[in-house]
Amino acid sequence: MPKGDAVTYTEHLARGLDFLRINNIPVGSVTVDGNKAQLKALSFTWPDSLRRRYVDHNDFMRRIIVNPCLCYRINNAYKRAYNWTVGLLLAVDHMRDISEECRKRPQDVLGVCPKVQLTRWIVDYDICSFIIEHNQQIQQFMNFDLRELLDLQKVLSILKSLTNIFEDPKTPHFKAFRILEDAIGALEDLEDEVDYAADIKTQLINYTQRSDDAGIWMLSYILTPEGREDFSNRINKKI
Repeated sequence: MPKGDAVTYTEHLARGLDFLRINNIPVGSVTVDGNKAQLKALSFTWPDSLRRRYVDHNDFMRRIIVNPCLCYRINNAYKRAYNWTVGLLLAVDHMRDISEECRKRPQDVLGVCPKVQLTRWIVDYDICSFIIEHNQQIQQFMNFDLRELLDLQKVLSILKSLTNIFEDPKTPHFKAFRILEDAIGALEDLEDEVDYAADIKTQLINYTQRSDDAGIWMLSYILTPEGREDFSNRINKKI
């Protein structure tokens, strides 16, 4: 793609989707990472979007559900919490400083520390776990508070688990709603133990349950027998 604008996305998505349509391959959903140009290309309101432009194939196009990528949302929630929470920012920056020093001295650490990836922040969990595992060797040339890293690992383990689950193509879409609820509950359980757990929880809620398109995960769950029974019980309890 020469550009990342809505026009270019429309052209390239059209080619791929038309190939599928011609070969009678049904498309249930398209997963996007939240890029505004992607959403515009697949919107119903923009006159030149895929929905409005290819009217000859309207039946094929209008049935496609745009599904937000939850791994992307988790990554953004973590980044947002980092930028807004001093305690988390200091802990993460300190961990990354240790990581850089470890990568310079693999012979002293007896291993190669994972590299910081600013496009995939959840790698911080692997970095944190590596430092904890090799803390005795690392503390021979660097001083740090192991308890700080253990606290960070606890909250990152929840985000890492979420990412692993949602990256797995075998994870059914309808399970996302309850998985997110459980993860938010796990972060809430850590609030008294880890100062910034509440901030990460809040941002995860903002990027998932309170987002404009959160209804897609709830609806998917409610359309299952398990989901209908669950929400019926919730409603009855409130009454």
